[in-house]
Amino acid sequence: MSNCILLINSHQLENKAISSGLTFNGYAVISEGNNSNRFQQMISAGKIDVLIVELSNRENLDFAKSARRINNQVGIVFISTIHDLRLFDISLEELPSRSKLIYKPNISSFEVILEAIISSKDLSGETEWINPPETEKSEELTDLQVETLRMVAAGFTNKEISKQAFVSEKAVEQRICRLANVLGITFSNGQNLRVKLTSHFVNWTNGRIEVKSK
Repeated sequence: MSNCILLINSHQLENKAISSGLTFNGYAVISEGNNSNRFQQMISAGKIDVLIVELSNRENLDFAKSARRINNQVGIVFISTIHDLRLFDISLEELPSRSKLIYKPNISSFEVILEAIISSKDLSGETEWINPPETEKSEELTDLQVETLRMVAAGFTNKEISKQAFVSEKAVEQRICRLANVLGITFSNGQNLRVKLTSHFVNWTNGRIEVKSK
């Protein structure tokens, strides 16, 4: 076992902190701001034991999937700032098998990261949260409502949403109204419903918006 960790995280300060903690615990660490194809050969040769990947976009998810296809033994740990992966257009089911997830706001000690690394190497393990987030209001939304919320937050007009969803603009209006009702948002004169919906999305995703291109 190489005990080598490939850390992919766009936040430099976090990278340094995690790298220092892993080094202190006896791991060799390769720290990278973004995923890179230059690590493919190292993964294939078994020189990378575990990937720790910031789960903030589909590109990083695709890199982790590719790594697992290259080497089925590699452990995968995702660190996420959001509790509901659907907000990033990602489902738990599409993560590589045996993946471990860490909810960043709930990291109480470095032991959480170490536990995720160790359990990610259990070939009989399941995809699961190591430190599960508390249930949030977004989890009451259907997949369709989450998709609608994402597009509203990205600035799509009702007409643009209707074209992508192959429904009428009236149907989009109804979806948005039902979405607002589920979230307990009331509309009144002088207040923009879309702004309120976007505010919910931004709060849940820490300001990050990942939506398909128009």
